[in-house]
Amino acid sequence: GHLVAVDALERIARLRPEDAQPLVSSGRLLLQLKDAEGAMQVAEEALVRDSSNHEVWQLKGRVELAQGQLAGAIESFSKALEVQPDHAYALNNLGFAYLQANMNEEAVKTLGRAAELLPAVAYVQNNLGVALERTGRMDQARVAYDLATSLSPKYVKAQLNSKRLAKLVIEGEEATEEP
Repeated sequence: GHLVAVDALERIARLRPEDAQPLVSSGRLLLQLKDAEGAMQVAEEALVRDSSNHEVWQLKGRVELAQGQLAGAIESFSKALEVQPDHAYALNNLGFAYLQANMNEEAVKTLGRAAELLPAVAYVQNNLGVALERTGRMDQARVAYDLATSLSPKYVKAQLNSKRLAKLVIEGEEATEEP
């Protein structure tokens, strides 16, 4: 099914040589199929067509993230946000890339903004929780993890983060009570 869709989107892209959108859709599908190389080719072609389309930059950033190219991903997501500053998913992805690059203060700012725009998306809250925890804001991290878990009760990562944080806090309290 996916490959048929990719094929159809590529045909549409050939028929509309000025339109980047069919390429963006094709690139997203290729990413789902774990074909990062194919998705990057499509993203680069889409950029030639329309470098002012935030979705093109978002796609390129997602491919770079999948390939572990953190500097490129940060640059691409930043360009998506130059074009559309309130693109919540680009903010989340930029924040996630910052986390991967251990740029934790930047991650807190970026993910905090993403969480304001996407208050009901569990993985955004979880990412924010990770950033807050890494910067020592344990109470705020707990709130973010708890919110992620309540938004999506089956979200295992958020449950594990919440439990791990609770255990850290208890061990920390025990440590401070010892003479």
